[in-house]
Amino acid sequence: VGGSMAVIGPRGVVCATGPVVSDALNGTRLGQFDGYVEHIDAAGPRTSTCTDADIEAFATEWCHRHPTYNALGPNCQTFTEDLYIFLTGQNLGFAKFADLQRGPEASARAVWLR
Repeated sequence: VGGSMAVIGPRGVVCATGPVVSDALNGTRLGQFDGYVEHIDAAGPRTSTCTDADIEAFATEWCHRHPTYNALGPNCQTFTEDLYIFLTGQNLGFAKFADLQRGPEASARAVWLR
């Protein structure tokens, strides 16, 4: 069943296509997540010259192009990959859909916070 699409950043809701029910309405923090993956490859760490305004504009446009959240996509994983490509110009090294055998959860670079 599809629902509203929303993008929430460090300062709160960036874009939403409907009502948002979340503990993160005032912003997200790294400590809210279970872990993260440091994505460093032979070229070194990925960097970006995008400003906060560039990222917010991308997120808003993406949200309007994908107004309905769906477990099969578009969803948070497709947003993450599209944002990564926008920021770095490179494909993300993981599949868009969770794969506990080959996805980020299985990476040796995963840093678990809890």
